[in-house]
Amino acid sequence: MKRSSFIGLSLAAMLLSVPAWVCAEEPIDILRKNFDHGINVLEDPRYEDAGEKLAQRDKLCAITEEIFDPVLFVRLALASDWKKFTLDEQEEFTDLFSTFLCRYYLGRLQDRYGGERVNFTRQKFKSDTRVSIEGDVLWQGLEVPIEVRMVFRDEKWKAYDLVVSGISAVMLYRAQFRAVLREGSPAKLIEAIREKSDAAG
Repeated sequence: MKRSSFIGLSLAAMLLSVPAWVCAEEPIDILRKNFDHGINVLEDPRYEDAGEKLAQRDKLCAITEEIFDPVLFVRLALASDWKKFTLDEQEEFTDLFSTFLCRYYLGRLQDRYGGERVNFTRQKFKSDTRVSIEGDVLWQGLEVPIEVRMVFRDEKWKAYDLVVSGISAVMLYRAQFRAVLREGSPAKLIEAIREKSDAAG
């Protein structure tokens, strides 16, 4: 499923009319590949020693960065409040929030992972550049429905939202961000995320 090349001038017009995702690797396969890679890192015996946990988390963070679009996630979560941030504040907040997600959630995953598996069952294209991928997480004998929303930007498919049992991560954080911004400035929200990130280590 590599990108196609043009085969003669006679095919140029047809190829140019094909949506970008047709010529690219299927998003569901990209997601499966990255999740499998992450599970392999979680189950790798070299990281069983406590002294290797930071190296393991760094590896998991690198995998996450390959598949997750923190800029779009933050913009959607902040919604209209995004415009209240200066360009420097937007960049700083996005970087801090991405670091927080990595440190906090992947750190918890390391501590709590118990052989759970993710099964992605189907993908539904919303447009040429947006797709919803549905599946289940097998957790403590239960199948928990999940949905990963992805977008095609800069020649790559990236995840920008995760919905678990009908609850969207974007909407969840939108409520939290608005609660802080109602009482303070973007600088206050930036500082709050910085503190959470530092606390997560």
